[in-house]
Amino acid sequence: MSEIRTDRLGTERVSKLLRELSVPAILGMIINATYNVVDGIFIGRGVGKEALAGITVAFPVNMVSFAVIVMLATGGSAMFSIYLGQRDQENASYCVGNSYTLTGLMLGSFILVALLFKSYILQAFGGSGIVLDYADQYLGIVLPFHLVLGYQVLWENLTRAEGNARIAMRSMMLTSILNIILDYLFIMRFGWGVRGAAVATGIAQMVGTLYLGRYVFLNSRRLVVARKYLKLKKNIVRAILGVGVSAFARQTTFSLQALILNNLVVAYGGDLGLAILGVLARIFTFLVLPVFGVVQGMRPVLSYNFGAKKMKRARETVKLSMLWATGFLILGFLGTQLLATQIFSIFTEDAELVREGARILRICTMVFPIISVQMVGSASFQSLDRPVLALIFSVIRQILLFIPLLLILPSFMGFDGIWWTYPISDVLAMVATGVVLLHEMKKMRDDEERTALSQ
Repeated sequence: MSEIRTDRLGTERVSKLLRELSVPAILGMIINATYNVVDGIFIGRGVGKEALAGITVAFPVNMVSFAVIVMLATGGSAMFSIYLGQRDQENASYCVGNSYTLTGLMLGSFILVALLFKSYILQAFGGSGIVLDYADQYLGIVLPFHLVLGYQVLWENLTRAEGNARIAMRSMMLTSILNIILDYLFIMRFGWGVRGAAVATGIAQMVGTLYLGRYVFLNSRRLVVARKYLKLKKNIVRAILGVGVSAFARQTTFSLQALILNNLVVAYGGDLGLAILGVLARIFTFLVLPVFGVVQGMRPVLSYNFGAKKMKRARETVKLSMLWATGFLILGFLGTQLLATQIFSIFTEDAELVREGARILRICTMVFPIISVQMVGSASFQSLDRPVLALIFSVIRQILLFIPLLLILPSFMGFDGIWWTYPISDVLAMVATGVVLLHEMKKMRDDEERTALSQ
């Protein structure tokens, strides 16, 4: 990528930059979310609700693995953008090379440990009987492919940080569309069950990674680095992990949340409850992934301008991103409130599952638009090199709000208490994040005024 393209992050109109970087990410995320939904439909209709429950049990382990991936991808790409904004090409190259090395070492180690102890882990997450069998089959195949996924996600983030969001979008779309096709063949036509779903996911991820790798090695001079940059450098590793740890914490707290949630759902709702939870997870993914697309587009613009001390542009980036994210969530809110029964009917013909699932979906999404504050806010703290704030507000909803409420409310409200935890924790998290984000925006405005006075 040319120097001019990178410099545009600090000179081009912010709304245009966000559109160029976010729209491809949003489209890629929507396609990816569509795959998650279709995958659930194929499993639910082609195998059964016990298989859906099995995938739900395996989901938290996947989330921890993905947490390592996201930590290194977001930390590496954020610091890469900041160093580019500071015109420090040497440290930008070290960020790229060290991210490659850390991904292989840390992700490979986790996958090995998880595979060795997967049966014990899955039982802890609520698996038993046939549900445990399905979870074990799925995880044993899909988890090794996460090493490939790690480099796919890392390259997607780094190409966005360069300003080339279309390449990342094409990789995501290619992976998702191929996954849907292979899911249909392996599950519906060949009858391979959950093993077919896992193999389809792995093959699709390999193809998407190869596509990105071709671009990186043939067209990107910044993302192909000399061997010396692969050697871990203490200050670079500390910076990558410092910024990325909030993303890791957010993902791992989802797994802790799932550990408690799965066991409570089994206790109060049995396998039916687990199947409902599995469908909800796919619906929520579909609804929030476009917001993650907005955040992905925001990060390089915000990090670059923060590094370049252009605080007015940094503040404008946060405001526009919040507006876009809220708009997507309003659409999700209207869809789930008005069409909950129809949405659940896509996944299954089981009348009880549809009836209970639709009622629960309306409860969980009743304050959906306000979660934009927490999602954009915590991502902003990462891009502003505020690792402590990013860490705190990545876990505040799960650890300090959701889990305590999850342990308390079912004692008074039974099965419904589990689901009322969602809107209550969303409101409290929005208030806490909003107050601190406003404070950070004021600090940026003050820095901007001081810089203007000194010139």
